[in-house]
Amino acid sequence: MIKIKHKPHSKEDFVKNCIEYDTRTRIAEYYQCAPNTITSVLKKHFPDILNYPSKMSIGTRFLAQQGKKTCTSCNLIKDYTEYHIDNHTTDGRVGKCKECRKEVSAEYYQNNKAKFYANRAQYRAAKLQRTPKWANTLHIEEFYSRCPKGYEVDHIVPLQGEKVCGLHVLENLQYLTVSENRSKSNKYEEE
Repeated sequence: MIKIKHKPHSKEDFVKNCIEYDTRTRIAEYYQCAPNTITSVLKKHFPDILNYPSKMSIGTRFLAQQGKKTCTSCNLIKDYTEYHIDNHTTDGRVGKCKECRKEVSAEYYQNNKAKFYANRAQYRAAKLQRTPKWANTLHIEEFYSRCPKGYEVDHIVPLQGEKVCGLHVLENLQYLTVSENRSKSNKYEEE
């Protein structure tokens, strides 16, 4: 049992309240005591909690001790396995759980398909060293954004052709239907 202001509290309830109210100040407000009282209780009953980085709130420290974290998006407490690793944060995990990040990524993709495809093509081209320094990437991105529904952007002269390789430039782009683009594949058909 823990005594705060001469009233007994179970350790489990104290930990639960620390997680719920999170910061030393809010926990002290809940228990109607001074923040120093909370510090004294932590030193006496939970000394290992004070070993966590000082940037972490009390509630976050108790969750970290249990291998859990609160998602900054859905506000649900989940196991560390539900978060991607990020070595730049104090607890080594990203703020949003995998499920929320997946939703955000899907929404971003839906709202930015043209940019996504332009960037993907530019990455492939750069990887193949097919984007010259003089290429106007803004015009290329605009070309991708204006692609009609049911069509795809195709490189007229493929970036990885069998006999000839083209550049990732505006003059080498065209719109083809999905079926036409699949049948063309990496072939260059002279007109």
